[in-house]
Formats: sequence, C-alpha cells, structure tokens
Amino acid sequence: MESPIRGNLMGNQAKVYQLDFLKDKDICRKRHKGNKFSDAAHKSIRFAKNSIRQLVLDQIKASGAEGLTCEEVEKATSLSHQTVSARCAELKALNLIFIIGGRETKSGRRAAVYVAFEVRPEEKI
Repeated sequence: MESPIRGNLMGNQAKVYQLDFLKDKDICRKRHKGNKFSDAAHKSIRFAKNSIRQLVLDQIKASGAEGLTCEEVEKATSLSHQTVSARCAELKALNLIFIIGGRETKSGRRAAVYVAFEVRPEEKI
C-alpha cells in the first residue's frame, strides 16, 4: 500500500500537504522519551518547522546524487545539529529523502548521506 503522505512528489499541492503533515507532530518524541526540555523545544519551534524543513530539503536536492550529511547541511545553512538532524528525520519519515551510504565527517566518523527521492543513485557521475 502506498503511503498516503507520499502523493505526487512533483505537484506543489502534494508538497505542501507533505510538509504540513508534521507541523504539530514531534516524530522524535519516542527518542527523547518525553523529556520536558525536548517537549518545550518542540513547542517553541513548531511554527517554523515547515520553513526549516523546506530549507533542509532544498539543500539536499541541490546536492544532487552526491547527497549531504547532516554536518554538511549544518554548514550550508548555519543551523544547529539538533535542528538539522530532527528535520532530516522528518523528511525521511515523509519519504522525501533517503540514505544512500555514509561519508566521513570532520570528526573522522562516518555519517549518513541523504539524497532527495527525486534524484536516483544511478544518476551519480
């Protein structure tokens, strides 16, 4: 069964619906187990989440088949790691981005590399 939020990724109407779907939801809530500070952080940012999520998605799309790690999105947008990581989790839940592999970060550790669903791995040069 196709996800009801996936819709037509090429249509503006579907795009708006997808991004609005999570406006008041905190998909990371299970991870932080209802921590009151995390809940407060979610409430303080919930009205900006759509525009931040769109900014992160646009950066990942612009990277093409090369993709971006959270660290690279952070550098390009000047957003914090917590913000980028959470928006990537939401975009992944919406099936707008996916992981194509890993890449070494400045700390020497490997991190997930995200690509937009509109970019196919076989397009990689």
